[in-house]
Amino acid sequence: MSKRDSDGKKRSPGQEEIWQTTLECIKKLATHFNVEIDADQIQVYAEQLANLSPYQIEEASKRCLNECEFMPRIVDIRRRAPENRQPESFTGFRQRKPLLDVIRPIAEEIAQELIGKEYREIDFPREIALESYVFFCANIVRYMRMGRRPEQWLGEKTWDPKKYKEVELAHLRKIAARRSMTMEELTG
Repeated sequence: MSKRDSDGKKRSPGQEEIWQTTLECIKKLATHFNVEIDADQIQVYAEQLANLSPYQIEEASKRCLNECEFMPRIVDIRRRAPENRQPESFTGFRQRKPLLDVIRPIAEEIAQELIGKEYREIDFPREIALESYVFFCANIVRYMRMGRRPEQWLGEKTWDPKKYKEVELAHLRKIAARRSMTMEELTG
């Protein structure tokens, strides 16, 4: 099979991985169900399953081998695809605990300097804009401590959605540098 899609465009490495996974799985299913399948049919499967991850395609085809009586249609494969795009054991950048629980300790650490009072003194829900501002800044500090450069997506100055107060990234950089945190603390 060519490394081009049906429109003749070259596939990206990610698309190529999905294409190869789909090709292998459909061939395995066809062999198991003793069905002749041609390149055009494989193309249809590949195009219709392109938004699934290789993991989802592999898992769905395994389930089809065990559950289907006939060569599965695209809808049969999709129904058997797991919701998660990666296996549960995948440790990439998957958040292990809720993001707010990761950011809250940083918000507590920086609130006094940013707004002149402790985080626990914020009157929620009356001061929700203030709390949002502190969390917004705390998340930027978290990214800085992870070695990211938020000015790439924010510019040198930014502000919270309620326009509470302009945030100087240089000031947040100083805050971020005061305390080092482990990657686990920063990602959950």
